[in-house]
Amino acid sequence: MNAEERVYFEKLSASHREDVRTFQKPSYTGWWDSITDKYSDKAHFLYELLQNADDAGATDARFMLEDERLIFAHNGTRHFSITNPDTEGEDKKNGTLGDINAITGIAFSNKDKQNKIGKFGVGFKAVFQYTNTPHIWEWHCHYE
Repeated sequence: MNAEERVYFEKLSASHREDVRTFQKPSYTGWWDSITDKYSDKAHFLYELLQNADDAGATDARFMLEDERLIFAHNGTRHFSITNPDTEGEDKKNGTLGDINAITGIAFSNKDKQNKIGKFGVGFKAVFQYTNTPHIWEWHCHYE
């Protein structure tokens, strides 16, 4: 990440920490459950991970099951982008919303509305049925 992207990442992280505090309030837990329980198939997150790999241009993907974790890796060549959290609304409208902004938001997809998969912006959140601490690793940075 360059210096500008680090600033964006810190701003986005601070904003989402506030969101987490909101979702932990009793009055919001039902809404959070409706997001993470969107799909009746409890293994749906596997399809979402594969779809994200396809979006990144992957031609190879693998799941590695260990005692304490599931690792998903692929050879996609498109890396996550991030945009200024202060301009997310405008960026979403003009199709330039960053991948990190989209994947960490709720119902905030940066995918084309014509795309039947991924347009709702809740797919990756299916991993929260299994973990409260997913980790996303890229060659130049990681997100927790």
